[in-house]
Amino acid sequence: MPRFALAAIASAVFLISLETTYEWGLRDGEYGRVRSILAQVPEGSRIATVMLDQGETTLSISPHVGAWSVIDRSAFLSSFYIWPFQPFWVAYREPYASLAALARTDDPAAAPPAYETLKNLYDYVLVFGGDSAARLRYAPNAEGVYDSRSLRLLRTGLYRTDRAETLLMRCHPRCSR
Repeated sequence: MPRFALAAIASAVFLISLETTYEWGLRDGEYGRVRSILAQVPEGSRIATVMLDQGETTLSISPHVGAWSVIDRSAFLSSFYIWPFQPFWVAYREPYASLAALARTDDPAAAPPAYETLKNLYDYVLVFGGDSAARLRYAPNAEGVYDSRSLRLLRTGLYRTDRAETLLMRCHPRCSR
């Protein structure tokens, strides 16, 4: 009986390893494409991350993928490892704390922030969750830079403004002055 149990466990581990390798292979291409797109945003851009209700759709890549914009382009990311049910918080300093609070993703019951609010504060909006149609409905008239089965990257009109303008000059009334 012990040999049978060991064989069953070894088979299960092997099958799980095969499934993991297969899944990672599928996602590897998506991660590469997203990193390539995020590497094209101007250095120092402000990127909001928005989570839509996923419904039955599962995310094929992690919403943490936006962190590549921080690594590769020194971008400000509203949800830098802030995710529902995380046991820790990343602390932003003012005025960035107020800006990040407008696009928080740590409350799964909250409605996503309106694109109309974010487009005046962020250069880009990274939309996760839902399906392609839901991501399109979130901001139907926005300029889509990238669209995949996992996410949609939107470019706002703010990215074209003079980068010498300070964040505080463009800040939403809820932000501290």
